[in-house]
Amino acid sequence: MFYKVAVLTVALGSLTACTQRYETPPVEVETPDGPVTCQLYAPWLVLWDEPVTYPEAMDKAEAVSVCRQEGMFRKFGE
Repeated sequence: MFYKVAVLTVALGSLTACTQRYETPPVEVETPDGPVTCQLYAPWLVLWDEPVTYPEAMDKAEAVSVCRQEGMFRKFGE
């Protein structure tokens, strides 16, 4: 049992350290519904970009789309 817990702890710790290395500081994107705060990752990880906070008038799928569009904008500068 101890072996399984130790392996799980090491695996989760490694994943957390890996994720933090690719994170950028959160950014705020203005939308017609209000600001969306996005957690962006390295340019090649745009599919990881996700909303931290978003307006009540917006559903999560739309907020994810806003963050991924911002990630693509920063990746390609368009």
